[in-house]
Order: sequence, then C-alpha cells, then structure tokens
Amino acid sequence: MTMEIRQQWLEKIEQSCATMNLNTIDIIVDQTGLDDSIIPALQRMQPEIQWFSLFDGKPEEGLLDQAPLLIRVQLDCWQHKNWLHELIDHFCHTSRLLLLISPMPFEPLCKILQYFSDVQWGEQSCLLRFYDPRVFPKLLAEILTPEQRELFLDIAFVWSWLDRDNQITWKLGTFKPNMPQPDQCTPLVFDDRQFELIGCITDAEKLLRSETLIHHDLPKEHYFSYYYQTAIEANKKGYLGDLADYISESHGENNERGF
Repeated sequence: MTMEIRQQWLEKIEQSCATMNLNTIDIIVDQTGLDDSIIPALQRMQPEIQWFSLFDGKPEEGLLDQAPLLIRVQLDCWQHKNWLHELIDHFCHTSRLLLLISPMPFEPLCKILQYFSDVQWGEQSCLLRFYDPRVFPKLLAEILTPEQRELFLDIAFVWSWLDRDNQITWKLGTFKPNMPQPDQCTPLVFDDRQFELIGCITDAEKLLRSETLIHHDLPKEHYFSYYYQTAIEANKKGYLGDLADYISESHGENNERGF
C-alpha cells in the first residue's frame, strides 16, 4: 500500500464517521499465523482501548494469540488514532484487517460478530473466517443466503477492507437500530453448496499464492476471479485432483493464468 492510499483510507474512515455522527471505528484483526500477538500492545494502551476475542468462550479460547480480535478505536483520542495508523501500516499487505462503522454498543457487537464466526454444516460445527478480507466479499456476494447476508449488513453503516491489490473497498450496510438479535443458540447453517464455495476460495487462494505472476500488469483480483470460477467448474464436474492440474488439463496452457 502506498502512503497515499493509506492516507486516503484513513481520511475516508474519519469523514464517514463524522457524517454519521460517530467517533469510533471497529476493526477486526485476524491474528492467525502471527509471530507476535498484538494483545500486549492493546493491554498497554492508555487511555484503555476496548477489544474482544471472537474465540472467547469457544473451543478455540486457549488460542488467544491467534484469535480474531474486535477492537474499537476512539477517533477523538490521538493515542488511539496514532495506533490505528501504525496498525494499518503494519498489516496493510497481509489481508488481516476488516473495518466496520457501526453505532452498535460494543458488547452487543462483540456477541453478534462472534455468532457469525460459527456455522453448522450437517452435523459439524465449523469456524467461519468471515473476517478474512479475502473471504468476506465472496461471502456477501455469492455464498450467504439473502437472510444471512442481511444479518451482516444490518449491523453496520459500512464495511471496508483492502482487496488483493491493496485497493480500498467499501460495502454499504443497511444498519437497523432496532434489528432483532439472532438466537445465539441457533448458529448460521450452511448447505453443501455454501461449504463447497468456501472451499473454492481456499483452492483459488492457494494457487494464487503459489504462482509467480507472469503478467504483472494484471491485478491479482483478476487471477483470483479466474481461479475461483475454475474451481467451481471443477467441483461441478466432480474433479478431485489439484486445481492447477485441472486448469492445465481442461483449459490448456494459454489459459493457465487467466487468459
């Protein structure tokens, strides 16, 4: 991310919050695979900053250093604001940040986001990494049912993240102040198709990371879209092998990288 894009993102966040008469921004930080947790920095912050682990009370609770954290930053506090700048600088190339602007009180927001992280698939309870900005766009656009999508959009005025090319992305929410809270005892339920589409994202990302992109003038989002759609195609045909092999066998070398 260039300094200019980072500054644009921060300025737009502040402008949006001001327009909505809010002085807070909520950030979900995915700590998966981090060598050093950000929790010590949060614990040292003065004035105190509100944060919550989405693994709290879950089977993964002991993995606090790897947990997704919801953090509420006070934009009228210069210490918090400076820390937000540092956070974005540090993680801007790692697909770890998902932002939302919401007037919901912090505790109810924590609970509903934690609720989103659990899905039921058949007899299995699974972790839904919705907070990964590589997953979130497809989740909203294609994977969730209309009713499930509405739950995500109804809690925020806007969601924001950086795409695979470090471009700022915004998704308007439909915040409803009196929306009913979902039943915490009834998790989101995914059918086989939804679960397969999550797998297609994983397969496409794996191939995207493993390849040296020859055509550097094309955006990474182009390659991801091609790999993702091809993974769906392979699934429909019942192909059980590696996605790269399927592309080579079915699309030919000229189309191997999205052409």
